[in-house]
Amino acid sequence: MRRRFDIDGTAIDAALLRRPASYALAVGGDIQPIDLSPPAADGTQVLRVGERAFAVHVARDGDTAFVQIAGRAFSIRTIEPLTVFAHAGAANADLTARAPMPGTVAAVRVQVGAQVSKGETMMVIESMKLETAITAWRDGTVEAIHLAAGQTFDRDAPLVSLAAEAAE
Repeated sequence: MRRRFDIDGTAIDAALLRRPASYALAVGGDIQPIDLSPPAADGTQVLRVGERAFAVHVARDGDTAFVQIAGRAFSIRTIEPLTVFAHAGAANADLTARAPMPGTVAAVRVQVGAQVSKGETMMVIESMKLETAITAWRDGTVEAIHLAAGQTFDRDAPLVSLAAEAAE
């Protein structure tokens, strides 16, 4: 079944395929066998993707998984199909980065009016002792910073907004 996932603010369409005695992950035209081992005593699991293996830590909060892999942390949330359909035609639907989980703002790295490039860290949040970078999902201008360092927030709270792109 195809699903859309929000991985740190980026929508990814993927399918988890069940095969006899195994699973595979299909993203775009790429299909890779995958496996996740049961947790060890320290909570570490081994994620195998194709021929590669990674030590990972996974924590869950409701429908969001927080994954730490190779020194980086990611939040992964399944976007329900009805939500995808509801937003399919929305113009400028990507104006605001929203909190993937409840937490506290650890640092704000941009100011209103700043030009940001895709992938640039705009804010760092902390949740469950795990820091997550909120990065720009496209090039743009910071229009609003909704929270200051030290402030707490709930899941889906607005964090940083970019200005609407000018019509060409």
